[in-house]
Amino acid sequence: MRCLLRNILVSLILFSIICSCDNSRKQDRLETVSVDSITELPLPSVPSGITTTEDRAAFVARHFWDALDFRSDPLAVDTAFMEQNFANFISVLAVTPQDRAGEAVQGLCKMALGNPDAFSLLESVAEKYLDDPNSPMRNEDLFILFLQDWESSDSVGEATRERAKFRLARAMKNRRGTLAADFRFVDRQGRETTLFKSLGTAATLLMFYDPDCPQCEETKKAIAASQEAEGVRVVAIDIAGDRRLWDETKAAMPPAWTVGYALDPLEEEETYVFPALPTLYLLDPTGRVLLKDPPLNLLLNPNPVD
Repeated sequence: MRCLLRNILVSLILFSIICSCDNSRKQDRLETVSVDSITELPLPSVPSGITTTEDRAAFVARHFWDALDFRSDPLAVDTAFMEQNFANFISVLAVTPQDRAGEAVQGLCKMALGNPDAFSLLESVAEKYLDDPNSPMRNEDLFILFLQDWESSDSVGEATRERAKFRLARAMKNRRGTLAADFRFVDRQGRETTLFKSLGTAATLLMFYDPDCPQCEETKKAIAASQEAEGVRVVAIDIAGDRRLWDETKAAMPPAWTVGYALDPLEEEETYVFPALPTLYLLDPTGRVLLKDPPLNLLLNPNPVD
């Protein structure tokens, strides 16, 4: 349901971006829209001379926060207000070209820095919505834009800068479009092999799991039952570190899957980052990352990759 609401929100914002005109004067104060009694910022009015969807989205993203004075408006430190409007903002960013989305993020962070409390709230909201494994709006690509701004800014505190640097390094691992890191594992037949040797001629769904994880079990059932997953090779790797438990449970995994126990310390050496288990990757036949830890419903879509 939350994913459906998000899709509806994105559609409404896109419609507004495409259809809005500059025949109304610019609004210089907040309008209120009744959504569970939370005040929402109005979408900026896009000049009629900006015609492409990408340019209109970029304009809205860059001017999304213009009606809010971060330095003096109490709404800038209101958690409910910021969460609602941040959700709207990142829905616009999701349809904005990456470089221009980065400009919009920089503009937001610069405004928020005028009020230390507002910036602190923005930091926590960005992490909650874009980085929390349980967030339906989790988006590593967008979160990286915030981390890059914080890591390079002289205006944020040293602690924020160092934390952003650390998290940015983790986020950049195994990104979409890069080759996944290879590693060794032992399969159910006791053979030592590697991830790349296990790739087939079609896409491979790589699932890192823990045999003692209920969510991993539910994900396994969903993938196994999905008609859309047919034709996709599944490689499931236990990273929990309990070889005895893996030996006891490996036979319960679907027989067509390649099931293995990691021989390399993937988590300790941060070869991969596991914000939660299971962690999923979709790889092409060469090992290139097509999708990095996406929602399961996206993986089970018949056309998961653009």
